[in-house]
Parts: sequence; C-alpha cells; structure tokens
Amino acid sequence: MKNAFVTLICGLLMGCGHANQIRINAPEVDSGALTVVSIKSGSTVANLSIQGSENLFGASEIGLGTQSLRMNILDHTGGVFSATLESDFSSDFVNVNALTTLASCRGNYFASEETQIQHQNELIAKQFSLPQLQEVDPNMNFSKMQVFDDAAAYGILLGSFDTLAKNLEIPTSTLINLLCDDVSHDGKFDGVGKNGEIQQEYSNYDEQVLKAKYGSAIHEFGEKNLSNAIPYEAFANEISLSMEPELFAMGIIHYSFDL
Repeated sequence: MKNAFVTLICGLLMGCGHANQIRINAPEVDSGALTVVSIKSGSTVANLSIQGSENLFGASEIGLGTQSLRMNILDHTGGVFSATLESDFSSDFVNVNALTTLASCRGNYFASEETQIQHQNELIAKQFSLPQLQEVDPNMNFSKMQVFDDAAAYGILLGSFDTLAKNLEIPTSTLINLLCDDVSHDGKFDGVGKNGEIQQEYSNYDEQVLKAKYGSAIHEFGEKNLSNAIPYEAFANEISLSMEPELFAMGIIHYSFDL
C-alpha cells in the first residue's frame, strides 16, 4: 500500500528493554511518514519518513524505552492499520497489520484501553490460531513456503485479506475499516457498527466475515499461492469454525468454509 501514513501513539510505560534499533514490520507499506505521539499528553514526539515494507529506527528516535505504543497506519486509500504494545514489549520488530488492527480496535471499546493491551492481543491471536501477534514474524514468501509453522500461518492469514475483500466486493482498506467499526462498537464481530447493521450499506458483510467467508478466502488464496506441502485446506476449515466467545455472538452458526 503506497503513500502510507504511520502513527505511533505512545503512553506511560517503564523500561521496555528494547534493542538499539527496532523494525517496523508493515508489509503493505511502500512509503509514508512515521509520526510518534504521546498518548498521555497528545504531543508529537517525532516525525520520520519510511520507505519499503520494513524500516529500522533507533529506539530513542521514536521515543521507545520509557513509553508504551499504539501504532496506526493510514494508507492512501483510507485504510487504517494499527497495533498496541504493552509496557514490557521487548522485541526488535513491531507487526502492524490487519490482525493487530483487530486487537487494537477492540481495545477501543474499553474505557481503560491501556489495561486491555495484553488481553486483546492474546484474544485475537487465539482466535486465529497464533501464539502471539507480536512475537511471530509473518512469512510472506508464499512461493517458497514449504513448512507450515506459526510464521507461515501468520503470513497466510494476512495474505488472504485481499482475497476476502475481493470476494466481498469491497476494497481491502474498506474491509479493515468495517471490521474496526464492527468490533469497536460492542466488542464483537456481529455485523453491527456505530451506525447499525453494516450489511445495510455493504450487502456482503455479516457475522460470517471472519469465519466461513474468511475460511473460504484462505482456501482460495492457498490454491493460488501455496504448494501442496502447506495444509491450507485444513487451516481454512479451522479458522472458519474457530469462535472465541468474547468475539462473537453466542447464536452465531458454525459453517465450514466450503458451505
């Protein structure tokens, strides 16, 4: 995604123990501006330029070491990606992608957002069969993918979002924004946003977007991009049937991805 605008929102935090440099791992970003803002004061800490999908910055350059983080990426099409990092964050890279956005947006539903960072990241990771959102570096090299590990699963999940958006007949940026509106409204992916049922405006968006429809997108993505060594069909079915009760309404129907 070109001309991305990346925002890091920092809050009160003690001793993160970061390496001297940290990599902003945002595969969709080709170029843009990195802005660091204090979540406590709202003041801008730094403005930096980024080029390519991975960028290295000094920890002090972006205000790390004494502050927690929220990262927002606003791309040129209007899509917003975000990520939240709690106080003991210590990795040398930060993932900012569709899944970290879901965790960040759900955190917006709670008044005490800073206390929700760990729980929301763990909840979204569990829903999509990942151990962590930040400690796993997604493998986006699909043509050479031969081992189905956590990095591969993460990459497949991210790569399938464009397919999901295509199947829903909306831009990927719109899909990300709708998912954020959905979960930040009431804490659940139930197809209801701040203005009511999202389906009234986007007819293909419903409570199955991150279940059966996402599973179908993963399967389609796998058929087109992955070798037979990767069990993408089983993974697609696992995602379509997965349901963390905090994220979905109790009455939601469990469809296999191919139904």
